[in-house]
Amino acid sequence: MKIPNKKIFKILCILVLMMALFTSCNQKNETKLTEEQGKWVGNYFEDAFKDIKPGKDRKLTDDEIKHIKDVFVEKFPGSETEDIKNITSNFFNAGSYSNPKEIDLESFIRYFPSKYIEENTEEYNTKIEKLKKLDNFSEYESSSKIMPLVEIDKNLVDATLQKYAGIVSDDISQKDKALYLKEYDAYYTFVSDSSIGTFYPREGEIKGNDLILKENASRTLTLENKDGKYIIKSYTEK
Repeated sequence: MKIPNKKIFKILCILVLMMALFTSCNQKNETKLTEEQGKWVGNYFEDAFKDIKPGKDRKLTDDEIKHIKDVFVEKFPGSETEDIKNITSNFFNAGSYSNPKEIDLESFIRYFPSKYIEENTEEYNTKIEKLKKLDNFSEYESSSKIMPLVEIDKNLVDATLQKYAGIVSDDISQKDKALYLKEYDAYYTFVSDSSIGTFYPREGEIKGNDLILKENASRTLTLENKDGKYIIKSYTEK
């Protein structure tokens, strides 16, 4: 049966619209980072686990454990402060979780690379007024009076979560405490110091697709190999 030219034209138009919509959705899901942010996100897991293959159950060697530990305690690129470690340290500040979606988002972002908003500037006054209108601002009322306001780019948070845990911040269930302003696509908190999450593995093993690292009897980091790379599966503190 011959299809009329008008019908073919309509079908082509529909296909073009569907492709445009698909492309648009993909572009919206893309995380755009500055060159500096890209360095912060880094490739720490690729470096730490580059020679550790899944599938064959075994204990990790002392050299493998030492290499992982060395990578985990590296500093941010260009950091001059010994306390500022690589961005994966934030996963060890985010509580205990059997799934990355259970991360405490407010704790995860608290010591993230951020921008200080200078007090009493127009920018500060505008953003603080918007934050005060949020339902959860009351939890920050006292700290807002004594600590600087910092802004954390949501793109950087999402890129870090995506790379190292296979999720984005919108997937997290415990995010009610995190201050977020949609018009700036940024999270906010009040902090004046630095507290770095640490995890120094002392032993490890491969079980199937899982890589299990232990600092001690109570702290365990489990990673899963997906599509040829390791991402965080759980982090437990007993």
